[in-house]
Amino acid sequence: MGLFAKTGTASSMEEAASSGAVEATSGTKKEQLADGECNAAAPPAPLQKPPYSYIALITMAIRDSPGQRLPLRDIYRYISQRFPYYNLSQKSWQNSIRHNLSLNECFLKVSREGKMPGAFFLLYEQSHLSVPGNQATLQGTALGTG
Repeated sequence: MGLFAKTGTASSMEEAASSGAVEATSGTKKEQLADGECNAAAPPAPLQKPPYSYIALITMAIRDSPGQRLPLRDIYRYISQRFPYYNLSQKSWQNSIRHNLSLNECFLKVSREGKMPGAFFLLYEQSHLSVPGNQATLQGTALGTG
């Protein structure tokens, strides 16, 4: 049972197929079918990028959260769990999420109560619900200060 290169004759390839040999032509893995024909193993389908903007992804995460507010790491977690295209080990999409959170006026950054580090993000339309004025910032400035 020998392996045949791409230049093998038709009869020698047929002999190999009938004897159970596997053809190695281009380095791709091939499997032998029951009737003696070889078929290239299909590569796994790549993950499709979701048809949503980063703003939409962030909004979904915040709206699906119990308190309608999330810290940054939970926004990442929500997106990567719901859309496997966004892998937590890849940083480029996370940079885009941070960029959208900081520059779009539809998101509000709220400091955590007390001396806890970090902040929560919520939708600006929901900000009037329960945010003390000294904790809310919009695009890096305190609300109501210009």
